[in-house]
Order: sequence, then structure tokens, then C-alpha cells
Amino acid sequence: MKEETRNYEEIINNFIKNINAKYVTQEPTFNSLEDVVNLDGKNVLSSLDTLSKSKLGLYIFKDDGLIVYIGKGGTGRTETSTSDLKDRIGEELREHKDVGGNDSQTLSKNIKSENRISGVDSVEIIQRFTLAVIPMGDRFNEHGKLNIKLMRTAEILELALISQFNPKYNKT
Repeated sequence: MKEETRNYEEIINNFIKNINAKYVTQEPTFNSLEDVVNLDGKNVLSSLDTLSKSKLGLYIFKDDGLIVYIGKGGTGRTETSTSDLKDRIGEELREHKDVGGNDSQTLSKNIKSENRISGVDSVEIIQRFTLAVIPMGDRFNEHGKLNIKLMRTAEILELALISQFNPKYNKT
């Protein structure tokens, strides 16, 4: 698995460099979620503190060396939205509950659906994943306007990576 893991990281890094390197502010490294995700929902997101507010970008979850989910954060198109990359990752680490208006925990929801398990069990699965964060820049440009071009780039990069790796928990 180590060789396979290295190849994924190398492929992703090369893919990012070749697609649009000027938008990616750092290469992704995969970090354990064991000490981040808590079953009570009080996750410890301090490991993501390097992501300042109002960032946008991508995140990639791996399980046992395989990419299992790719998502984006900070690409909301309203100027009043405060959800950024760190917020979106935090939402993905929580349990999805089957109540109206609670669709932000897409990873948990897809794990529940795929494996026919409870929300708590889905969070236990997420706990063993590793996470790579790919910050791409600020949600707002120097004039205080939404950085639509960068948001579109993040959306295209997300779709390209999903197409390339076909992660188990990304639904199409």
C-alpha cells in the first residue's frame, strides 16, 4: 500500500501542477484524522488552523491508501456566505442525520448509504481516513468581490480529480 499511496500523491501533485499551478498555494500532504474526529461531534480542527478565514480550495480523503472522497470548500456564490474551506471540511467530519436541511455532511451521508450503516458508524469510518487539504486562495479578491474565476477553477479541478480517481464515496 505504501507504493500505491506514494503514487497517488505524486499523481495528484503532478496533476495540480499541470492543470493550473498558479492557483494552488501548497502541495497536499495527507494527515491522520484519528485525533481530529470525535464521535460526539466536537472535532478538534486546530490542525487546520493554517487555513485562514475566507480560503477556498479542495480536500481529499484517503482510506488505506485509496482516495475515497474529493470535495471543495469556500466556493459559495453569495457575498454574505461565511463558509470557507475550513468550515466545509469541519462539516464533512460530522455525522449526517436524516433531518431536513442537514445536507452539508455529504461524506457521512454517502458512507451511510454505501455501507447501510448508522451516522455514528460513518463517523467511525471517517476517523480512520487521512486528509489532504489543497488551499487555492482567498474567496474574495483585492477589491472585496467574490473571486469567481478561482471558484470556477476549484470546481473544475474537483471534477477532474473525481473523474481521474473515481472515489468510492463521491456520488455522480
